[in-house]
Amino acid sequence: MNTRIYTPKPTSFIYSINESDQYWAQHHTGGDNARIVLLPDWEGAHTAWAQRIASTYAMTCQAEVILTDPYGVDNACPSFDAAAVFNQRCLNHPDQARIMLRGMAKALSNQWCNDGPLIFVGFCSGGAYSFEAGRADLGADAVFCVHGNPQSPMPLQHAGRYPVFWVVHGHDDPIITSDQIMSFESEMLQVNAVWSLHVISGAKHSFTRFDSRFENDAVGYSQRAEVETRHLVRSQIASFHEMRASRIETCKKG
Repeated sequence: MNTRIYTPKPTSFIYSINESDQYWAQHHTGGDNARIVLLPDWEGAHTAWAQRIASTYAMTCQAEVILTDPYGVDNACPSFDAAAVFNQRCLNHPDQARIMLRGMAKALSNQWCNDGPLIFVGFCSGGAYSFEAGRADLGADAVFCVHGNPQSPMPLQHAGRYPVFWVVHGHDDPIITSDQIMSFESEMLQVNAVWSLHVISGAKHSFTRFDSRFENDAVGYSQRAEVETRHLVRSQIASFHEMRASRIETCKKG
C-alpha cells in the first residue's frame, strides 16, 4: 500500500456526460492509494459538510476524492422538496440512473492522477446512487451505502463480476427499514456477490452530518459512527492493496 501523501488543495471543475448535461465536481488529492467518487446526501456537493467530508476522506484514506452529485450545474442547490422529487424520480428508474452513472464514471476517468482501486462512497440518497453504480458494471471495485437505502426496484438477477457492496447502517435509524436491508441481502445472495452489512450501535439516520439541523429521535450526528465509517473505507482500500501484493508475490514464485 502506498504511503505518499499530498496536501489537499481542492480544485473545482465542470464535466459533461453528454451533449447537454453538465455536472459540478471538486477534486481533493490526499494520496494515490485509491480513487474515491464521493456522492453526498440530498443537499448536494456544494455544502460545507460535503466538502469537509471529501477533504477528510482524501487525507484519512490517502486517496484522490472527486466530490460530485447527480443534480447538474443548472440545479446545483435544490430545496429539500425539489431534491426529494428529483431523487425519487431517478432512483425509481434505476436503468436511467445507471446510464447517468456510467456516463459520470467515464467523464471522470480523465480526471484521476492514479490508477488505484475505484471506490464509490455515498451518503443517504448518495448511498442509493453509489449502489446503483455498483449494479451498473462501470468498473468500481467497492461501493459504500452509508445511512442510505440499499434496496433497488431493479435488483441484480444474474451472477457476475460485481464490486464489494458495503452497507453502513445506524442501529437506531428508523428511516432505513429492516425490509429494505433484507431485500438487499436477498439480492446479494441471489447473484453470489461479495457484500458486508456493518451496523453501528447507537447511530441514528444521517449520523455523519455534524451540522444536522434535525436533531430528533430519528436523525442525529455521531462522531464515533462517522470515524468508524471512514476507517471501514480505508480498511477496504488496504485489503485491495494487500490482495494485489499477494497476487504479485504468487506470480513471482510461479
